[in-house]
Amino acid sequence: MTRSVLATTSAALALLSLAVPGAALAQGVTQEAPLATERPDRPDEVIVTARRQKEDLQTVPIAVSVVSGAQLAESGISSVLKVEEAVPSIQIFSSNPRNTALNIRGLGTTFGLTNDGVEVGVGLYVDGVFWSRPAQAALDFIDIEQVEVLRGPQGTLYGKNTTAGAINVTTRRPTFIPETNFELSYGNYGAVSAKASVSGPIWGDRIAGRLSFSGSQRDGLLTQVNRGQGGANNTGDDLNDANNLGLRGQLLFDVTDSFEVLVAVDHTRQRPEGYAQVPVRVAPTYRTANRQFFGLIDSINATNPGLNYAVPVREIFRQTVTNPTVGGIPTGPNGIYAEFDAFARVTDADVPHRSYQDINGQSVTVNWDIGAGTLTSITAHRHWEWYPANDRDFIGLPITTASNNRSSQDQWTQEIRYAGDLFEKLGFVVGAYYFDQEIRTRNTQSQGRAAARWLIDPRASNVYRGSDGTTLTGDVAAFIPELLDGLTQIQFVDTKTTSAALFGQLEWSVTDQLRIIPGVRFNYDEKSTDYDSPVTGGLNPADRPDLGAGAIRAAQNSILSRQTYTAQTDDTNISGQLTVAYDIAENLNTYLTYATSFKSFGLNVAGVPANTPVVVKPESVRHVEAGFKSQPFRGATFNVTAFNTDIEDYQTVVVANVVGTLRGYLANAEEVRVRGVEIDASARLTDAFRVSGALAYNDAKYVSFPNSPLPIEQTGRPIPNPAYNPGLPTSATNPLTITAPFVDVSGNRLPGVSEWAGSFNAEYRRPGAFLGRDGEFFAAGDVTWRTDFSSDPAGSKYLEIEGYSLLGGRIGFRSSNGWDFYVWGRNLADTEYFEILATQSGGSGLVVGTLGDPRTFGVTLRGQF
Repeated sequence: MTRSVLATTSAALALLSLAVPGAALAQGVTQEAPLATERPDRPDEVIVTARRQKEDLQTVPIAVSVVSGAQLAESGISSVLKVEEAVPSIQIFSSNPRNTALNIRGLGTTFGLTNDGVEVGVGLYVDGVFWSRPAQAALDFIDIEQVEVLRGPQGTLYGKNTTAGAINVTTRRPTFIPETNFELSYGNYGAVSAKASVSGPIWGDRIAGRLSFSGSQRDGLLTQVNRGQGGANNTGDDLNDANNLGLRGQLLFDVTDSFEVLVAVDHTRQRPEGYAQVPVRVAPTYRTANRQFFGLIDSINATNPGLNYAVPVREIFRQTVTNPTVGGIPTGPNGIYAEFDAFARVTDADVPHRSYQDINGQSVTVNWDIGAGTLTSITAHRHWEWYPANDRDFIGLPITTASNNRSSQDQWTQEIRYAGDLFEKLGFVVGAYYFDQEIRTRNTQSQGRAAARWLIDPRASNVYRGSDGTTLTGDVAAFIPELLDGLTQIQFVDTKTTSAALFGQLEWSVTDQLRIIPGVRFNYDEKSTDYDSPVTGGLNPADRPDLGAGAIRAAQNSILSRQTYTAQTDDTNISGQLTVAYDIAENLNTYLTYATSFKSFGLNVAGVPANTPVVVKPESVRHVEAGFKSQPFRGATFNVTAFNTDIEDYQTVVVANVVGTLRGYLANAEEVRVRGVEIDASARLTDAFRVSGALAYNDAKYVSFPNSPLPIEQTGRPIPNPAYNPGLPTSATNPLTITAPFVDVSGNRLPGVSEWAGSFNAEYRRPGAFLGRDGEFFAAGDVTWRTDFSSDPAGSKYLEIEGYSLLGGRIGFRSSNGWDFYVWGRNLADTEYFEILATQSGGSGLVVGTLGDPRTFGVTLRGQF
């Protein structure tokens, strides 16, 4: 029944159109003028559709940034993942496509491992269709008109509720004037990309079509020096390559002058061998020396003569850290701090690396000018398949031999919106939205022969007790390689989400200068999950009866244990916003917005610790924003926005420093505050020379988060046992100290957020001729930079990423008859920087990193005819 929605909706609206022919086409129906193209009568006007109608960017009373398709192509911004290079208010992190965080002003998606039970806070829309999976942000752009980035809560105009903002991608539509576009690029590291589109009439002036293609390929940026399991990664092979194909087709039915139907289908196939991380450093911890990284390696080498394992890159620094003990409790971590040559770009991962995904979708968009406005219906289906394989211990030892979180998602969305003018001074938008999603996850995690020594506490006081009365001490269990070898947990997770909403917004022009814009949204959410994680493999108790069957199972369960639960709940919420906009002068517009928003409750769908709730409380958002947009002189803009966002029950992903039953789970931080100032400016200094830039200051911190998991350097930190009984002997059941379970990170910065970030672009043009063709020569440069930021929710100093800047440039020729040729370079200074730092599961102290791309360069030829 659900799958007939596309056909039913479009057929019903098509029949309705026959009854009301001849009405004038509303503003939102056609797009004769390219959205981000300068108009001849106003050369510096940029048209946006952020508020579901075409408006001048400078008059829209919201913080929005626009990047045109041409700017995207020339700057090498090939996907949503790289839009942050042009819009510094965006923070995007991706250790692989599935684990992608889309954030605006530091808010949006939980930082770290993706948890399917939590909503995104930044909506990704492509031609009005909400794409719920952040993984889809890794797709190559195909035939893009422009990208709009809306900052701050959205919900009174957009279908899906989003608390931090929206990224609105608009593709080029079919045209009734025939056109063909192509783009070919070649660069170092074997980079080759091709893009093409063809558009034109199919049947007179009533049906037009457009077909777009994108393909890209690049060699890997890491060298593999380990053959791996079954020869999967041959020595000398590269990892972190690119292998993408995408296709998009559209049909535009101009049924009458007042009624149109746009049908779109797309399919993308990605087959990269990535995203591998490399060793960066080792942090000292509170654990004993034989349970820290180098002690573990020495122990494994000692018990496996001839192995002689070592990290595949050289150490560039080593220091022994020693802290005094007071009252039997260390005042700081003790151990070895070391740095590795991470930018040698070498990995010895012993497990195949694949980050494969297939994504496709279909949509029907209907626009019908009727009565006082335009009725819009967007019906869409999207499907996502994720086929991963990666080495979650990050090194060439068989610790975790599989951690493959395969997922499949289907979503159906229906949006109906009516927009227009009730009176000359009163505009409106009213709509309804329905979202249905089902995610099926089959995660496989397996341990190898080195897992027992790496993960089990080898102290004799560490005792595993079986239900049959048998016991096994850690000093024995840790040195039985077969104990955990082949131990496998498969997580069967089925998660369903249904969301429905009613929303609306009015715009009252009180005077020619004053506008009052209230909006409201009513939301209903229902979610359910069914979780089961059976465990098989490992040492068969029948093979070692001397150890005791119960004790063997108890030891294995300490690493991977079965957990099963179900949860289902629902919730409703009313939120809204009020904007007051005042035009002080023709070229100076101001606005003030107060908004409330929410992110619906989350579900833990990847396992939870004992006594941890499956359902995570919803976020409550209060947001205030003020700004002005100005044009100080012809050809120049200068816009400033100041904002403050407070969130109660902020949803975050936390990771325990053990393998156990967890990959990461959801929790609530009591309160988070984000405040800052953003500046966007551009100027046409002469007819030949243009500059533009953006600057963002962001103060994002935990106001209250007293129960954060420990940072890596505090792993094993002892604290006085509050339940210690001095009248009894100190023992395993009456210890003098216990391991700290949490740390208070109130006042710490949010992960992933730089205090300052900015971008600057400049371009110089000069008329000329090349190969007998008239046109213009051009040279352009761009720089993006950001200050340091944390890559750890708990604020570990060992996961702090230094600030960096990236320089890009291009020089070439644009002909007057529709073709361009230019030479380009990205990260021209070959800056060495990390995109993400993470810790190895198990609390060994190892820190690994995802490396930013090195210097790349190449040539591009584009044409249109």
